[in-house]
Amino acid sequence: MYDVSVKMNSFLCSNVFIFILSLIIPSASSISTVYLTTSCNQTVAITTGISLQSSTALSYPNSMNCYLAVTVPTNYKVVAVFRRYEIEDQLNGVCNDIVNFYDGVDTSSSPLNLDHNCGYIAPTNITSTGTSLTVQLVTDSTVTNRGFDLILSAFSYAPCSSNQFSCTNSLCISSSLKCDNYDQCGDQSDESDCTDAELANSESSDNSALIAGIAIGVGSVVVICVLIGIYVYRQYRWKMFLKDPLPIIQQWDNQSNYPLTRKYYKTYNDGYHSMKNGSDPNMSSSQDRPSTPNSGGSSSKSIIKIPKSGDSIA
Repeated sequence: MYDVSVKMNSFLCSNVFIFILSLIIPSASSISTVYLTTSCNQTVAITTGISLQSSTALSYPNSMNCYLAVTVPTNYKVVAVFRRYEIEDQLNGVCNDIVNFYDGVDTSSSPLNLDHNCGYIAPTNITSTGTSLTVQLVTDSTVTNRGFDLILSAFSYAPCSSNQFSCTNSLCISSSLKCDNYDQCGDQSDESDCTDAELANSESSDNSALIAGIAIGVGSVVVICVLIGIYVYRQYRWKMFLKDPLPIIQQWDNQSNYPLTRKYYKTYNDGYHSMKNGSDPNMSSSQDRPSTPNSGGSSSKSIIKIPKSGDSIA
């Protein structure tokens, strides 16, 4: 019975865990996600687009100075569109955590933002003049925040080719990016007039929601499994205790770990004695007291002292 309960417990926990993961882990997306903390000071070549997030954690780290350079094919440029922007706000009019954009393959290129970017108001769409754009995040050693999530896409200006989607703002992006839950055009025109089937085929994700979902899901599974395990163990332990026959010898060591229940109770000096079925330790009648064999093998009544109020009987 215990083995069956353990197997059922393991089966239930594993299925709950799989179910939660299936709910919180998104399906494949049309674009990949790159994290600045794990791709620090690197260059990524793209043909359609990527999602760039500041960190794999819920907030970006302190004392960070990283950039990511994105390059696209010849005759294309790069457009950056923010989905989330939460950077430490200004202190005394000065940005302590800064997001910068450069019109080239590294931070030595010409800056695309005249002022330092921080706070909670995302910059407008930023476009490169050539085939490369660099995004940099510099943080101080004090406050952190959720950071940013932006879409970097390859585009060209109209007229668009047959394999491109024509945005309302005259940008041309890959037709594969239409109706993928990401705003690559920067004006939401590539996400308008989409059917439910088209939107269902592509899942956009925010790493903070994913991390929070996984943490909550895994934590819930652990708590459920622990509670079920405790319950099964207690049920098994109690059933085994009840099935344990009374020993022939009715005297045990005082140090034994038998629980003080109505099956066993503690007397003054004799250690543990078993009770007769239906007997009450508080009754003084000799007929309700168990008999114990004497040293000579003959049977006689033994007078068992009634426990004091300090002794507990469960």
